[in-house]
Amino acid sequence: MANAVPKVPFYDPAYYPVPEPDDEVPFYDISAYSSDYDPEQYQDPDQDLDPDLDQDQELDDEVPFYDIFAYSSDYDPKQYKDPDLDEEEEKQEEKQEEKPEPLWTDLLHVLYDGGFLFLGREIKAELANTLISLIIHLDLKPKSPSIQTMFINSPGGFVLSGMAIFDAMLYLNGNIDTICVGTAASMATVVMLAGKQRIALRHSGLLIHQPSMKEFEDETYEVVIEAHTLADLRHDITRIYVRYTHKPYWVIMSDLETDTFMSAHEAYLYGLVDGVSV
Repeated sequence: MANAVPKVPFYDPAYYPVPEPDDEVPFYDISAYSSDYDPEQYQDPDQDLDPDLDQDQELDDEVPFYDIFAYSSDYDPKQYKDPDLDEEEEKQEEKQEEKPEPLWTDLLHVLYDGGFLFLGREIKAELANTLISLIIHLDLKPKSPSIQTMFINSPGGFVLSGMAIFDAMLYLNGNIDTICVGTAASMATVVMLAGKQRIALRHSGLLIHQPSMKEFEDETYEVVIEAHTLADLRHDITRIYVRYTHKPYWVIMSDLETDTFMSAHEAYLYGLVDGVSV
């Protein structure tokens, strides 16, 4: 019979004594038995979270969740919203953020009260109504300046809207000077002629041409009516140029056939302006 091999269990405290851990020792001290232990890798939970703080900032359930990010150096409170805010308050805050700075609005109001008007974009019905309202306001204001000034830098626009501004300047007030800054083209040139004194800055330019109509999208009889209306408007615009430039009717008609661009000095010689700034 072969010699019997005693059966030894895989783990026997008698053969492999292991020290029992002490409950009072912190959990991280167990790693101190290792040769590569680095105490800086472990932090005592009893120490302060931030040594620079005078007192510990303990978090409780009542503190909003976004306050946790206050411990971060790149914390931005705008990224987190208070969940207790009502939707109406949030909408009001968004509207206040979207409002432009009041500087330009106040500046325009001051200039308007001083009698300065601006025609600086395409002439449409909305712009025409705004300028006419300002002209009436300045005309009725008791302490308004005796002479107003309109600065023009516009590519032109709709004929009827431009004629409305032209008539309002002549018959509602009649004391508005016009100054061309940049470019006064098409109907903007007609509005320019309504000024009591017409001045063009040295590097500005003016452009004149005949009125045009939209593409033929209407019925035949409507196109015929629009053509007659356009012919009448061209006749009226030609008479306005004749009145202010003192040139023959046929000369103006010929110059309006194509786009005629003039410098400030050429516009003075043509009779569109009374003077050129130096």
